[in-house]
Amino acid sequence: MTVQSLVHTIKKNELRVDLDLVRRAFKFAEEAHKGQMRLNGDKYIEHSLQTAHMLAMIKMDEATRHIPILLLSAK
Repeated sequence: MTVQSLVHTIKKNELRVDLDLVRRAFKFAEEAHKGQMRLNGDKYIEHSLQTAHMLAMIKMDEATRHIPILLLSAK
């Protein structure tokens, strides 16, 4: 899962989301969790990114607006 695939899904579903904020939030969270891994070996941020992507896929407008918060709170 990449932030580019998340942005693609947001655009495809025509959701009202500040894409620049999504990208900046992801970059911030990725840097904050650099080198951190989950017990299963995934990057620590991966779960938050997958959750945000699922919300965008099901067109959850209100929840999708909170994608940056999900990414930032990936601690």
